[in-house]
Amino acid sequence: MVGVLVGLLIAMMLLMKWLVEHQVSAAAERRVRETAVRAAAALCLELKSHAATHACLKDLQAKSGSDAGGRVDEGDGRDAR
Repeated sequence: MVGVLVGLLIAMMLLMKWLVEHQVSAAAERRVRETAVRAAAALCLELKSHAATHACLKDLQAKSGSDAGGRVDEGDGRDAR
């Protein structure tokens, strides 16, 4: 009986280790994607005309889809939900 409980404890520890590693790697990937989207949005905001900025941000939004976590607001670059 004790051996079964120790075995379950070890299995749970390994599962928790895997889960934490998965969460950390997913968060790192998400940060990389968000950084790339912010950098692209910053380049759009540096364009001369409002129409070019708006078109660039719309294109960025279409390319990034749900990766951006919402739509990019052309007013100040913040996430507008």
